[in-house]
Amino acid sequence: MLRKLLKHLIFIVNIGFVLCLFLSGASFHISPEHTLTALAALSFNFFAIINLCFVAWWIVLRKWHFLLSAISLLIFAPRYSDYFYSTNADNNGTLIKVMSYNVRTLGVHEGKPRTSEFLKLLNTEKPDILCLTESYNGSNYGNIPAQLKKQYKYAQLHTQSNKIGRAIYSKFPIVNANDDFAFPHSANGFFYADIKVKTDTIRVFCCHLQSMSLTQKNIGTVNAPTNTNKKEIQSLTTKLRQGYNKKGAQVARLRSEIEQSPYPTLICGDMNDTPSSYLYHSLHNVAHDSHRVAGKGWGTTFTSFIFGLRIDYIFFSNQLQCKEFRTLRSDISDHRPVVGDYLIVD
Repeated sequence: MLRKLLKHLIFIVNIGFVLCLFLSGASFHISPEHTLTALAALSFNFFAIINLCFVAWWIVLRKWHFLLSAISLLIFAPRYSDYFYSTNADNNGTLIKVMSYNVRTLGVHEGKPRTSEFLKLLNTEKPDILCLTESYNGSNYGNIPAQLKKQYKYAQLHTQSNKIGRAIYSKFPIVNANDDFAFPHSANGFFYADIKVKTDTIRVFCCHLQSMSLTQKNIGTVNAPTNTNKKEIQSLTTKLRQGYNKKGAQVARLRSEIEQSPYPTLICGDMNDTPSSYLYHSLHNVAHDSHRVAGKGWGTTFTSFIFGLRIDYIFFSNQLQCKEFRTLRSDISDHRPVVGDYLIVD
């Protein structure tokens, strides 16, 4: 009797996790102003893994209940390609290498600059175009912009009052750049630069969409929720809700600018959202995700959370093709750099 009751309780929990999977799976249709679905999107992988465990559990017990989670996972099977996909382009054209990296001020905010490590990474990878977010653009701490300009003749920087901002560095001429699209009541924003690559011109967006401003204590709440109190959980959910309330308008503005681009376009940066999100699918409807086209595996770019997140991207338009894409293992920042090789098709 007790065993039968236990199985019923487990099945009820199973139903709960199936509903959570459907909520997170539906999130890319719903603007992030609806905070519940936006938060659920962050947990899509977690809910999928839990349901996979239920499938295995019921199969071991030889119960038909495994069908509930199995069918749910099959319904969302196309979504898994947002994390795993691998193919390769093969066309003639001009090849350029692009790196996008949230460098977290290269340690300047902690008083421990890691500029030499970053320069070593650049000497190894040798990107032609470099897009940086949370870049320290001041002249102190060894004048990081001046050191970068030794390798990159052309640069476009947007700097806030605290000397931190966004930057595009290029070995090719920057022939035009817009004013920064700063978002209201936010330190985040984006801008673009038009870059002349031989006989072609491409437009490169450098983006940093709404940050959640999470502290180490907030991150600790996510990684170990049972060890935190109600006040800490409320602080975390408030920051997430405030961030997502701003993000819908931000991605709409960015997408509008992308659609107006007259050139082959690259969209680089820290989007602060996962492939299960409304933001991701809004951008993916107008551009290709380099990781899906030429990357491998999960492509985790933000490692502070216990389960890891892919929130840094390079999207590209139809006039370009991605030959190779990699997420580099680097501990210079709490983000990992992403690097892609792109053909400007003849």
